[in-house]
Amino acid sequence: MTSNNITISGEPGSGKSSVTAILRRELGFEVVSVGLIQREMAASLNMSAVEFNRYMETHPELDHECDRRVAELGRRQGIIFDSRMAWRFVPHSFKVFLTVEEHIAAKRIFGDTNRIGESFDHIEEAVSKIRERRDSERLRFRMQYDADLADFGNYDLVVDTSESSPARTAACILDNYYLHSEQKPYRRLWLGNQADIE
Repeated sequence: MTSNNITISGEPGSGKSSVTAILRRELGFEVVSVGLIQREMAASLNMSAVEFNRYMETHPELDHECDRRVAELGRRQGIIFDSRMAWRFVPHSFKVFLTVEEHIAAKRIFGDTNRIGESFDHIEEAVSKIRERRDSERLRFRMQYDADLADFGNYDLVVDTSESSPARTAACILDNYYLHSEQKPYRRLWLGNQADIE
């Protein structure tokens, strides 16, 4: 079974939202951002993203509601899911994981004034909170789904965005998405500036 849906997972600060916005413009697909939904939920409870992740560790019903919605939407076509776990609930999608060096991620998040629920006084605080959030998410998903987000075998394509702009990362994803759709061979792992393709 084939699908033209794309799931974008990845680490905090890896550029998921920026890359997803470019893919939406290029493909005309609808975007579903579970991270944005969760950050808005956190803000409504006066929690930071890290605090909300800890809260969800003991309130799995919040994850399950998001999962149910993603699985339901995944039966349609032409959707990009910006979600840590959509690769599991939309199994026939083109599954992408974005990775990034944590200090680069911290600089990106620290400089993003539009980010809901995440603000830091200095870069080292951002690094610490990103690490805490990542570890909390990995623990939560292991407990709930017996799933390891860091297992690259879960994905059709892995891109290190540390040295790649969102535009070039999106171009890398698009090129390989088309090859995957046509059942042609392609490289599944792009590290650093290997993603800087024209």
